[in-house]
Amino acid sequence: MRVSYGKTWGVQLATWRHFLVGVAVTDMKRRGNPNWGKMGPVMPAVPTQFEDEVRRLKLRPDEYVDSRKLRQWAYRYRNSNYVPEALLKAWGLDVYSLRDVWSET
Repeated sequence: MRVSYGKTWGVQLATWRHFLVGVAVTDMKRRGNPNWGKMGPVMPAVPTQFEDEVRRLKLRPDEYVDSRKLRQWAYRYRNSNYVPEALLKAWGLDVYSLRDVWSET
């Protein structure tokens, strides 16, 4: 047995659906990060600790290897600050990470 709702049923259903969707969209809280996919602010380039130390010691690049103070600084901070790999090799210094230290125990 088939029930007939008449011609107005489709119109009423469409109106009711539009009302529900309109309310649901406008009353819902927006979720998620509104800045997703957008570029973040441009960060200024800041000098590394190594560059600060070189500036403090007033050294030129050709003086790096011969500088005793820079070598002492690099020895002290080689595991925590950036030191150019070429200088570490020239001075024979090894860098240890926490992974190396933990794997020995």
